[in-house]
Amino acid sequence: MKSILLALLVLASCATSRVQDRTLVPAFQSAWPGVRADAARGGLTGLEAWDVAVETANVVQLRSLSVVDLESAALLGVDLQLVAGEIGPQGAAILRDRAATFRASVEEYTRVVLVKYVRRTRDPIVISSSSWAKSPPPAIARLVYR
Repeated sequence: MKSILLALLVLASCATSRVQDRTLVPAFQSAWPGVRADAARGGLTGLEAWDVAVETANVVQLRSLSVVDLESAALLGVDLQLVAGEIGPQGAAILRDRAATFRASVEEYTRVVLVKYVRRTRDPIVISSSSWAKSPPPAIARLVYR
């Protein structure tokens, strides 16, 4: 599974942005149920917002959530399973890779959509703005993967 997701990420980095949209979204959507379960086990709350953001691939929602916190909770969940003897070291390594791949896919997808926005609007201010996820420019909604 790791090699398939990594191959998708490599393909996505070399392809056009349209192909990136169509490979990255399935990559993080297919990994989501497992990452969600691990994050819940790691004690992360508010996963319903992630459910909606992942299902719709809405870049505004994805950017407003902390993928770093999600990955940290998922890794903690994996460690708890390992300590409890529910999984072995190889299983833990696979689950850790899945969490890292999920994070990378979400980050790359949101980056690609942001680049599209900047290219279409020529608005460079949005690149350095961390507040755009809270009050996004109206045009960004049209760039969400469908």
